[in-house]
Amino acid sequence: MSKLPVWARVLLASALFAVGLFYTVRAVGRSQLQRALGPHAHVDELALLTAQVAVRGVRVDKPNASWPTEAQLRVGSLTIDLALSALTAHPRTIPKLTIEGLYIAIVRRRDGSTHVLPDLTEAPDEPADDAPSGSLHIDDLELRDATVEYVDDTMKQRVRIKLTHLSGHIQNLQLPSLEGQTGIELDGKVPGPRTTGTLELRGAMALTSLDTKLKLLARGLDLHVFEPYLIKSMDTGVEQGHFDFALAPTIRARKVRAPGHIEIHGLKLADSDTTTGSFMNMPRAAAVKALAGRDGTIETDFELRGD
Repeated sequence: MSKLPVWARVLLASALFAVGLFYTVRAVGRSQLQRALGPHAHVDELALLTAQVAVRGVRVDKPNASWPTEAQLRVGSLTIDLALSALTAHPRTIPKLTIEGLYIAIVRRRDGSTHVLPDLTEAPDEPADDAPSGSLHIDDLELRDATVEYVDDTMKQRVRIKLTHLSGHIQNLQLPSLEGQTGIELDGKVPGPRTTGTLELRGAMALTSLDTKLKLLARGLDLHVFEPYLIKSMDTGVEQGHFDFALAPTIRARKVRAPGHIEIHGLKLADSDTTTGSFMNMPRAAAVKALAGRDGTIETDFELRGD
């Protein structure tokens, strides 16, 4: 997973959670599911109905005392729609999996390493007599009101960014092979102290080759939320402002080309006794000058390229 982008790691961690659930359904046991999800997992209820599996109150607590959030993962409810014959069919297929109230944490340590649900993604492989075999296909994974919390300890001060009210569909997940194109259609919000921004993500990704074609639209993102990444010195700060951007990344043969456009609205930097420091790698004076005569808006096209 170390070569995948962060959002893809979240996707795969959620899929691993679903797989752990699926392969313990045959035993219809809450304790078996807890063991499948790792040593810090708790499950309030698991019920096998005529054409559904329903799970409520899933949580995976922090793996150690240094973990900076209260949990690795929480799920309000999870429902799998399936025929009972799907439990023994080859390939096994889940027509629809619905997750409501998902919370998942992404933690970036000071050494730059990124961790998502380490109980599942970083646990050593242990052979077991009842280890799952064969493949599992999820036609449609629907998220309702999910939250992703990103904690970054590589900055001078810890940064916390939340993506909330995340809803949408992830389609065509083939596990464990990850073959084929996985469709992605997600919408979410990024709350800030003054404004709440919105995000829209559309497109598809081949999880084996990482070939990707996506469109990301963001509107009204509060500059305060991203201030640690924009301000290069401690003598100034963002007093107010928000930004919109559009990005269209395409990945082929692990090479990325991502043309984009950004607009910064109502930028006001905090008062400073010095003209040094920078904003988005521009000297402070140049950033302030760029606002003059533009009705308080800075906008520019850009393109990201590389591995």
